[in-house]
Amino acid sequence: MIWHIDKDKFFYWILGITAASIALPANDLSSATIILLFVFWLFYNSWNEKFQILKGNLKLFLVLCIPFFIQVVGMSYSDNFYSSLLMAQLALPFIVYALTISAVHLEKKTFHFVMYNFVFGTLVASWMGLGKAIYYKMYDLGDYFFYSRFSELLGKHTTSFSLFIVISILFLFYEGIKKHLHWKLIVPVVLYFVVILYFISTRISIVALSLGFVILFIAELKGKLKWLGIVLSFLVVGIFALPNFQKRFEPSGTEKGDISDLDFRKLHWKSVWETIEHQPLVLGAGPGSNRDYLYNRYRHYELTSAYELNYNAHNQALDYMLDFGMTGLVAFIFMMVYLGYYLLKQRNGIGLAIFAMIITYCITESLFRSQSGVVTFSLIMTLLLVCNPDREKS
Repeated sequence: MIWHIDKDKFFYWILGITAASIALPANDLSSATIILLFVFWLFYNSWNEKFQILKGNLKLFLVLCIPFFIQVVGMSYSDNFYSSLLMAQLALPFIVYALTISAVHLEKKTFHFVMYNFVFGTLVASWMGLGKAIYYKMYDLGDYFFYSRFSELLGKHTTSFSLFIVISILFLFYEGIKKHLHWKLIVPVVLYFVVILYFISTRISIVALSLGFVILFIAELKGKLKWLGIVLSFLVVGIFALPNFQKRFEPSGTEKGDISDLDFRKLHWKSVWETIEHQPLVLGAGPGSNRDYLYNRYRHYELTSAYELNYNAHNQALDYMLDFGMTGLVAFIFMMVYLGYYLLKQRNGIGLAIFAMIITYCITESLFRSQSGVVTFSLIMTLLLVCNPDREKS
């Protein structure tokens, strides 16, 4: 018997599986599917065809790979080569997705297919976590329906999983507006995701979702519907009034006592900035370098949880300044400005909504220091830029 493999279908299914696996517990499956995608891509089409297609997407490719390139450069002056190597390995999806997506001819529906897989994976992962939480509650094994307790069952950080949910909600609304999917299917799934978002109680997710809605509705709706959508976007902020979110606004504990979350954040970022001033301004300390000075600043300001848990900068721009100095900051800003401009030039409504949402997360999170953040950004942004879902059929 001669086995025949449809290379096109196989490639798309691997791409879809990589998206579905992102939200699943741990990172092993996600890593394995990315490796499988890259290996299959090597034999998918001829090298001549790869180079010709990549040539047309060269600027996008280079910009999308910036986070990987600066990690590699940073290895040359880091004081911990092994740790810097791990950081470069973490950034590999930036170049893998840029290569595998920018150097092949993809159908227009590729973005939709991959995103449906992403939503499905997020649903499955949330079902797994919810099932465990219900089981533990039924048998008096603990209440896991709040923040970090719930994330233990998800096998993902609360911020990362909220990112998956917000992207899923924005995509489902986009599909409804474009009439690709019936609202009878969308509404129940979105309401379910809102419930999970409530359990997670990540505050930045509500701000990001509201901003994403505003941009999506301005870009995709017309007339009175646009303004109705904008009003709905601001009403989303009302979720902050719910009990789980109110708990998240309770004072944070320090050695001095309880302080407001805003004051804690100010001292946290002040510690980061003082560390940046202590390091080489142009190149920073290098990726994976010793951050004892930062942790000592946390201790100096008596931010107990920050130094006990070795908090990162909790801001992507500041995090790049810690590792790469002003060079990293300029590279990061250039990448984000270029990608935003390109999406605006494309009139890519869903792309702009997701992009604005990601920027919002970058304000309070070091998104590129986690595999979930790296893989989500690199896969979805590359697809949005290369396979603009709003472009007219050729």
